[in-house]
Amino acid sequence: KRTHYFKYLGELITENNSKKRALQARAHKLEMAYHRKREVYKKKSVFIKAKLRHYCTVIRSEALYAAECITLKGKGLVEKLALKERKILKTILGP
Repeated sequence: KRTHYFKYLGELITENNSKKRALQARAHKLEMAYHRKREVYKKKSVFIKAKLRHYCTVIRSEALYAAECITLKGKGLVEKLALKERKILKTILGP
């Protein structure tokens, strides 16, 4: 059976080597990891430094695992990933 894409070592590989789908999958990973801990990030009783440390060690590392494989041809795709990251950081740091 022929497949159009598969995951290898955490990276999405497509038959035409398109990075768009792989970066969308990374953005989705980032969003899902954030939603699992969203309630903790919204708490005022947790220090901002602790929230940022958790974000950098768990969420960002999960989204960027094996990121050395990403080619930076499509600027718009990488910027979408950065936009999601800024949205999460805005929530952590508060208004």
